[in-house]
Amino acid sequence: MVRYIAEDGEDAQTFYEQKPKAYLALVVNNRINKVIPIHDAVEVGRDKANTIVVSDQKVSRNHANVTVYDETALVTDHGSANGTYVNNLYIKQSTRLQDEDKIRFGDTLFIFMISEPELNKLITPDAPAPSDEQVRHDDRANSSIVSFSNAQNFSIVWIALGCIALIIVTLIAVLAFLLGGLFAGGF
Repeated sequence: MVRYIAEDGEDAQTFYEQKPKAYLALVVNNRINKVIPIHDAVEVGRDKANTIVVSDQKVSRNHANVTVYDETALVTDHGSANGTYVNNLYIKQSTRLQDEDKIRFGDTLFIFMISEPELNKLITPDAPAPSDEQVRHDDRANSSIVSFSNAQNFSIVWIALGCIALIIVTLIAVLAFLLGGLFAGGF
């Protein structure tokens, strides 16, 4: 709440600050270190013009933004060099956020929360984030999330298809050999 009193002391007005729609909690050493309220939208990046300035060399100058609407919250990467991750999954499009989703910009971790979190709350660490070599970016896919496990599944499918093709070619060669022997000796 802010109270404004004019110089003559007679004119007084009280302004009530709008309640935040959501919060971003900065996580340092597995504890909530700072809580940032979100009223509508926040810009995240290294540039000082952003709402949240992150001094992490893996964060782009204008890295991403988090926008909260009445019933929905979205995180949008602005084509950053190192990408944005939600719950350790690389995002390529605006992605809807749920309460307690973990958002990583570079090496900096935030937790998106609907209600105000308490400072120093212990956060259980997830599995380590995938390295850059593990993440596969497939621009032809319409999926907004591509992870290393999906790339492994695609490899297994291609290996299986290759083995089936090799078996079919081998069977055709054996059949041709057998039929060639029949035709050469009997007709």
